[in-house]
Amino acid sequence: DKTNTNNLLTKIHEYCVRESFEKLGWLYLSSNILPPKTDIKFNKQKFLTVLQEALNNTFNTKKRLLFESMINIISNKTESIDDFDTVAYGVERFEYVWEKMIDHVFGEENKEQYFPHAKWHIINSEKVNSTALEPDTIMMFEDKLYILDAKYYKFGITNNPHHLPPSSSVEKQITYGDYACENMGHQKNTVYNAFIMPFDKEIKKDDNYKFVSVGTVDWENYTSETANHKYVLGILLDTRFLIDSYSKHNTSEIENLSNLISESLKEYRTNF
Repeated sequence: DKTNTNNLLTKIHEYCVRESFEKLGWLYLSSNILPPKTDIKFNKQKFLTVLQEALNNTFNTKKRLLFESMINIISNKTESIDDFDTVAYGVERFEYVWEKMIDHVFGEENKEQYFPHAKWHIINSEKVNSTALEPDTIMMFEDKLYILDAKYYKFGITNNPHHLPPSSSVEKQITYGDYACENMGHQKNTVYNAFIMPFDKEIKKDDNYKFVSVGTVDWENYTSETANHKYVLGILLDTRFLIDSYSKHNTSEIENLSNLISESLKEYRTNF
């Protein structure tokens, strides 16, 4: 009857809310508190049948959206395990989202001019461009250029140095800086390099940004005369703060991040 159907819909809704919190709650909430588990036994076919019938019997836009979302959640569950085989809420690789969000909030639109190319000189033929090296984000503030690489690495959670970008990534950033100085007319110490990695500021009660590391390479002779871009800084950025800032190209946050990078490197070079 209608009462039993409504009760079942309520239980299914509770089930879907719990599943959503377990899979995506960390992205929106700093707290790890989860809604209580419902006492209903998972039955995929029964849940889908009830939800589809409810969807077919309503013309309320909000209710239809709710039922459609619940159907999507239940459809991604299996009967055999208490987890999703594949979480399919839009993307499977969040590192691409991380890159795009940082570029949108901090980056310049016309960054292609900073893409260095290699060339193949074909014997007895023409020169051919190879695929360009493409920095994730070019950020400008005043007379300074910041080359940012969005790294979705877990150092911000583990503090494990093995969870920092490898030597190849550090060298690639230095190459970008070399190109900017030698080919784009930027002065020696006005170009900076940084990796931007995620963390949760609430865990350690930190600020939105945190300077945590400096990458160098053995094949450079580091002296007081070494250009700033030969050092690659590791910066942690609070994930929730980035999401909240995503609505616009954020001038004030560009200033905050640029000041953190330049001042942190200045202090590092003074002390080390």
